[in-house]
Amino acid sequence: MESKTIKKVVAFDFDDTLAKTKSLIGVRLRDPSGDTSEYLHSVGVSYKSEEGGYLLIDSMNYEILESSCESPHDVFLFDYTQTMNIDLRTAREINFMFKKLQSAYGDPAVLPIIVTARAGVVTEFSPVKQRYVKSQNRPKILRFLETRGITIPPENLHTVGDTCGDTAEAKRNVLASYLQSLKLDEMIFYDDSERNITSAMKLRSSLPVGCRLYVYQVKGKTCRLRCSYIGREG
Repeated sequence: MESKTIKKVVAFDFDDTLAKTKSLIGVRLRDPSGDTSEYLHSVGVSYKSEEGGYLLIDSMNYEILESSCESPHDVFLFDYTQTMNIDLRTAREINFMFKKLQSAYGDPAVLPIIVTARAGVVTEFSPVKQRYVKSQNRPKILRFLETRGITIPPENLHTVGDTCGDTAEAKRNVLASYLQSLKLDEMIFYDDSERNITSAMKLRSSLPVGCRLYVYQVKGKTCRLRCSYIGREG
């Protein structure tokens, strides 16, 4: 697909936006005197189980936890290694969002991309499992899409968990790179995370003239427009 034919980029988060998976994230307070279970309860976060001194939470509760403080990585230790793979036998598409992806995929003037906080190629040590785990997410996400009739080039799958630093900022940087490299009329971003939504909204200050930005937050069976901007001179 030639870049000059692309007039719109539609960007999708993966977990809890396009798909439901059973991947869990380990969490514990950095302060050894703190009670992780008590903290989670105080901010409305439920955990599934406990293993290796970490409480295991799903992606929906992780988003709540992330939004509970300004700098979650200064407060908590995380084990993301369960998210280094996807069980394709249990992963399920979120139907109404998948239809939006299919619509974008079928339009030659639209470039659909996936921007996920999952890691794609790194190997990390799991303090829960006490062993190294290699990420399998890139082939698994591509396979998940392919079995549902959608084949996207690997370069249009962005696994920002491979980068150091804030994944919300990394997602915004991915979107900004498309704004800079393509002459777009429109960019749409779908995500369930409040932090990612807030970060994406900052793109308004760097929108090319005439380009429209729409940021939607996905929650359960709903999709709510959080902002719309158009790039202007000056």
